[in-house]
Amino acid sequence: MKIDLSIYQSILHNDLRPWLDTNKDDNRFKAKLTSNFKKPIQSSTDFDNALNKALIDYKSTLNEEYYLFELADDQLQFNRVVDEILYPLIEVKSDEPTNNKATFYYYLIKNEATRLINNLYKFSYLKINESEKKNTLISAVNRINALIQRKEQQKKQISKNSTYNQDPNNYFILDYLETTLIRLHLEVKELFENYVAGNVYDEAGIYSTILKKPQPTESHIKDTVGLNHFKVSQYINQPKHKKETTLEWILYSLETYSKYFATDITSRDEATRKKILLEDIQALENLYFVQHYKIKLENITYTNLLDAEIVEPIFNDTFQDIEEDIEKHNFADKRLNTITKEIQKLGFLNYDI
Repeated sequence: MKIDLSIYQSILHNDLRPWLDTNKDDNRFKAKLTSNFKKPIQSSTDFDNALNKALIDYKSTLNEEYYLFELADDQLQFNRVVDEILYPLIEVKSDEPTNNKATFYYYLIKNEATRLINNLYKFSYLKINESEKKNTLISAVNRINALIQRKEQQKKQISKNSTYNQDPNNYFILDYLETTLIRLHLEVKELFENYVAGNVYDEAGIYSTILKKPQPTESHIKDTVGLNHFKVSQYINQPKHKKETTLEWILYSLETYSKYFATDITSRDEATRKKILLEDIQALENLYFVQHYKIKLENITYTNLLDAEIVEPIFNDTFQDIEEDIEKHNFADKRLNTITKEIQKLGFLNYDI
């Protein structure tokens, strides 16, 4: 396992600088834009392989050996099975890239952030000293913050160069790099707050403390569906659950929904992400139902809670038991009381989305 920020460092100061003569030819990047490079979502190995293939002619970047953390793979020992993060936890807003070069840098920057947060997450479950974890994660935050500041400095230098400032790609790439580094800072804050508390900020704090300039009126954050999904999946897939905690996660997911999808969606991507969030809510509702009625369900997982073949027989049997409980009463008021109690039990479903 190797954790580093060499690609971002190289974009600002080494052979990946987009304004270098060697990186001006748009055709150079066309062959690199494979589907595996743009969306290597099967495993972290796919991320690594796609990255190494795309950067094969950037020897200086690939040979960088200044790591945040390094340990041979055959020496890795984890406290438990660790899920991989293969998608952005926080989606950020960005203009669309307009040519091969801009598209290459767009996916390089975006996917490297996902690869890095995944490696940091796995690192947090290593069987190593807790102080080493804390020091490494704080060091990661500090280096991310330093890169955010250096990006600002490089952008000023480009604006002063009559050759560099003629290519709008240079500004697009640096702006997207800054936005992605902000995303990375916020993702580290969300996942590792116990380790990095006091060293991380919200979006406004990043601008006031690190960039030392006013925050734009419009947030860089498009949505946090990935973060919601990851946290909900992690909660459901753990061995023990509490009804109160499940309700808290339902409310958390509903808040995410109302924040980002209260208005009509306008794209296929938004529809897909809305569907993910609704499935999070559905899985949590099904878990609460199982908890509330004390149903014995083996192997409670996120996937199983959305599997109709598993949950529908459980629901049907439970509702049949409720119906029998109602019908055993001969008097209307007794039946009404029983019905009212059952409705109250399902009160957690009483919201509009």
